[in-house]
Amino acid sequence: MKKVVVAISGGKDSTALLVYSLRKYRKREIIPIFCDTGWEAPQTYEYLDYLEKKLKIKIIKIKPKKNLIELIRYKKIFPSMRRRFCSVELKVKPTLEFCKKEKIKIILTGVRAEESRNRAKLSFTRYISKRFSIKQFFPLLYFREQDIIRIIKEAKLELNPLYKIGFKRVGCMPCLIGKSIEFYLCQKYFPNRVKILLDLEKELNRAGYNTTVKPHIKFDKFMEKVNKKFNIKRLF
Repeated sequence: MKKVVVAISGGKDSTALLVYSLRKYRKREIIPIFCDTGWEAPQTYEYLDYLEKKLKIKIIKIKPKKNLIELIRYKKIFPSMRRRFCSVELKVKPTLEFCKKEKIKIILTGVRAEESRNRAKLSFTRYISKRFSIKQFFPLLYFREQDIIRIIKEAKLELNPLYKIGFKRVGCMPCLIGKSIEFYLCQKYFPNRVKILLDLEKELNRAGYNTTVKPHIKFDKFMEKVNKKFNIKRLF
């Protein structure tokens, strides 16, 4: 029996992808997986439980060898747009290892072209590992956001509650290459996360590693700009 992995993040696109996959494949052919970076919002873990109950499925939670903070401490450097080792180490590698172990050749991912210029250049499929003949498919590549919402509503599902409090994306909370609005919202709703990043930056710099959460600017200075931009006080 052919089986396919469906990559789940807890966001709207991967939720729509899961609904789409359940329509296209038999339930026993689908293996939904969630790569746990150890840096997700509590609401996302709760939402995964919600999806399991509503859709009567089992989402396999995969934990990499190191969570995000442990990985940064090990590498002595923070991720950035030019060095996105976090995605590779916490999501791509664990997914490939799972597929190799289970002898699965197809991974479905909820990437959409309208999200970025780079994603707009993608085709519907590509080899993610030619050595093991593992292909990655993007079934929703040319779907618009309204299509995604429609699919979720038709399935009588709710969105991840993070969207209701202003977040435009879910996943790492905050994503270290995210926009300033995300850091503002994290400082508002998850202030300890910002403190963890500040403390880690100081720890690595005290140890002699010249690194920062945000390239070319100390994170505390970055957060001062965020506070000023959104007219808020420090919440930690």
